Amino acid sequence: DLNMMDSTIYRVDSVAEKILHSPSGYKPLFNVLKVDEGKLEKLVEFDLSLGENVTTLLNEVKEKSGKVSTIDDIRGLFQKVLAEIEKIEELVNMRENYIQLL
Repeated sequence: DLNMMDSTIYRVDSVAEKILHSPSGYKPLFNVLKVDEGKLEKLVEFDLSLGENVTTLLNEVKEKSGKVSTIDDIRGLFQKVLAEIEKIEELVNMRENYIQLL
């Protein structure tokens, strides 16, 4: 059980660092390379989706944090957290791949 907690904490930290240090997709106005507005809109959609998933995760943890009373409750919460983290990781990876195409 401690391994699950450590793994979850590590994955949360890892995703947070990826998001914190992710490129913004910004190109200066007078740069020779211009970003297609449609592609930039897609990047904004990725970012909004990431925000929604992070909010879902935060709300889930807030809702359950005072209500866990057994080991099974804790396991269930960590499984839900891991499932949300996996969704967020997938979006971060998709965003990284997409931004390389800009």
